[in-house]
Amino acid sequence: MVQFRNIENRPQASKDAEALKSGKLSFARLPVGASVNPDVGTTPIPNKLRKLLYDELSGYMAEVIQKLRNRQKFSLETGFQIIKKIAAFNHPQDPVLIMALHRDDWRQYVISHPVNVAVFAMKMADHLGFEHRKQVEIGMAGLLHDVGMAAIPEKILFKQGRLSSEEIKLFRQRPNFSSNILRTLDKKYVYLAECAAQVVSMMTTLETKPARPS
Repeated sequence: MVQFRNIENRPQASKDAEALKSGKLSFARLPVGASVNPDVGTTPIPNKLRKLLYDELSGYMAEVIQKLRNRQKFSLETGFQIIKKIAAFNHPQDPVLIMALHRDDWRQYVISHPVNVAVFAMKMADHLGFEHRKQVEIGMAGLLHDVGMAAIPEKILFKQGRLSSEEIKLFRQRPNFSSNILRTLDKKYVYLAECAAQVVSMMTTLETKPARPS
């Protein structure tokens, strides 16, 4: 299972590197005389063609959803290849990240939501210092965490009016659907199902938590 590390327990030199990286990611200027992290300060501006990776990942996700609706198996390898390309280069002006920040069309939510989660998760994982392999795992977990959407009828997913109580109940089952789908994969990908199961646990907690008094 993917677990976050406690940065506060890391050596001071590592903390300083993270501090410099934080400044870069927030587009803030580094202090005069500060040493530059070679992994951040000298990183070249990314190729604008990288934004095509966003569309490529979206196309893959659309294919996954369609195959699941048709009760067919989908390939993980294609998704991993795209995720690896995205994780191979990190920069605050990465066109892939910019695309994710601006794609907010509810009509494409079923596809854009998991793609954006994957991109944001990888960027945060990089910022927290995770190695490339873990970034890829986190990205793939983010991408597939909501594949249970495929089990929800489109008339519910794209309904314009208010959902009925029965429709809401079915919609809330999608994390369970996601976990069950991902558990059918090879055992080496068990972390994908575990991440989806964590969403189930979180939603259950939110639904059962008593409301605060007004």
